[in-house]
Amino acid sequence: MIKKCVFTFLLVASLSFAVSNVHAVNGYEIVAVGGSTPTIDGDLFPGEWTDADSILFNNTAVYAKQDGVNLYVAVSQAYPMASEPNVTILIDVEHDGSASLQSDDIALWIYRNGTLGEANVTAGAWTTTQVSGWHAESGTEEFSWQAEFNITYSKINIVAGVEKTIGIAFLRTGGAGQDVYTWPPSYWEVIENPSNWGDMTSTGHNWIPEFPSLLILPLFMTATLLAATLYRRKKSLVYRLS
Repeated sequence: MIKKCVFTFLLVASLSFAVSNVHAVNGYEIVAVGGSTPTIDGDLFPGEWTDADSILFNNTAVYAKQDGVNLYVAVSQAYPMASEPNVTILIDVEHDGSASLQSDDIALWIYRNGTLGEANVTAGAWTTTQVSGWHAESGTEEFSWQAEFNITYSKINIVAGVEKTIGIAFLRTGGAGQDVYTWPPSYWEVIENPSNWGDMTSTGHNWIPEFPSLLILPLFMTATLLAATLYRRKKSLVYRLS
């Protein structure tokens, strides 16, 4: 019994160590790491997104994390920008990676004034539809503006605990000529071609919150000691009764 408890402890400890280490972002990929639940109000408060994965493009920072229920994305865009910029997230829900738009592709956007918009694909083209299954807020600072998105798992067909990769791309407008910047780069190769989108994975997290190893190890050490104590007491009781 004691050997079994020790083995269980070592196995879980090794798994928790593996989970707590996220692979470095490589190429056009962003990881939906397990993190704290942010307040969706358009303000990126200090420390609110430090536990998220991030990418940078064209004076724009994008952060991503999840809490086992929702995917959260934050975007911070620096000036200069147009009078009414927006941020758009393109998602290939089933990650088919087709070179043409498919029915599982969706676009979610927010303007700086807080107006939300959504489109899906009908007959191979983007078609605006009712906003559902997600929410976003925007906020303006002295030298930048931010947007925070809350996207439910059901919106992107995610099951907590099951690894899945979705295709993803980010667009933002800004600058004197309503310039459009994208991640991955090249607007026309992105907006109509999901095969050029990046990947969002939850590798090492499986779309659930990360269990802090500093908390798990003491808990399992306590459980192991408790199991060993109960085993000794049971053995002692059997000896006395015999």
